[in-house]
Order: sequence, then C-alpha cells, then structure tokens
Amino acid sequence: MNDRANIKWVGFILPEHANALRELYVEQQKEEEPELDEQTFEEFDWLIMRAIQEDKAVEMTYYFNGRKRVTRGHIVSLDRQQRTMKVCEDGGTFLTLRGCHIKTFKLIT
Repeated sequence: MNDRANIKWVGFILPEHANALRELYVEQQKEEEPELDEQTFEEFDWLIMRAIQEDKAVEMTYYFNGRKRVTRGHIVSLDRQQRTMKVCEDGGTFLTLRGCHIKTFKLIT
C-alpha cells in the first residue's frame, strides 16, 4: 500500500520546476572550450589552404553551444577578415564556422 502512495505523489511537480531542472541539466552537460596556442592556429591555416587548393575533404572538431561536435566535408569559402569558413558537409548541408571554435582539423585522404 505504501508503494502506491509514493508513486502517486512523484507526478506532482510544477512546470516551472521541471523547466528549471531541464535547464540545469543542459548547463551541466556543457563542456569548457579549450584554448589553442598560436602554433596550432598556424598549422590549421596551412591545412586549410592545402585543403582548398587540393580540394580535399576535411574533418573538424568544433564547439557549438558548449558541446563538442565533429563534421566532415569540403571547405567552400574562407573569409579571412571575419575569420569564418563555409563548409559543405557530407550530407549536403552548409555550415559556417568561426576559426576560434575549431579545436581539431585534419585532411582526409
């Protein structure tokens, strides 16, 4: 009899509390974005130029909204002034990335 009473009361939670718990969970799942040194940025720059010249596919790890993501595709355009690049992912979707969010970069042969 006591078990039913516990189950009965578990369902009573205010919508505001449920939303706050969801937001807290999302915030706790965020990862700290690591800082890269100047040498790594220079290496990325060299690899990016090589990928564009040789039309090679690339694989990048980047951070978006506190989460690490990995994508593969071809670099379509590069804007040095705004430090962004446009990537056509393997699925055909386009993605615009800021250079400071990219954490790993490699050419796919």
